[in-house]
Amino acid sequence: MNFLKRLLSIFTGSKTNPDPNSEAGEGNHVHNIDTKLMENDDGEFEAIVMGLEIHDKTTLEPFVAEVIDQFKNQRMMSPPDTANMLITIHGDCSAEEFVAHWQKISDSDDIMKHFMSTMVLADVLRFTDEAGVTDQASLIPG
Repeated sequence: MNFLKRLLSIFTGSKTNPDPNSEAGEGNHVHNIDTKLMENDDGEFEAIVMGLEIHDKTTLEPFVAEVIDQFKNQRMMSPPDTANMLITIHGDCSAEEFVAHWQKISDSDDIMKHFMSTMVLADVLRFTDEAGVTDQASLIPG
């Protein structure tokens, strides 16, 4: 869990790029996305970190499709050996629900199948301001 806590601390310190048409606490938008150089006992590695605001579950499926497109763009700009990712969710969607939509969409996308097959860690964490991390799920099938 130390790795996830470290990624979460990096996420909260990342620069943001919110949707200018979205009010705080309303709608769905990508809060930030970046590739960060991380370090653990085995050495340095790249990790994609993505922060999401999800407050409208009625548009969740098209929003997850947009998130996947942004992930693919970020992954293509990242070093070839990037094999770690953390997505954090603030809002009304559980980690498990997000993963279900992600897998439904990415299962029919050959590029996503390849990118996900190279992942060592690809987790989704949902958090609230009051309770911190409330649930976690893996994007890696199996």
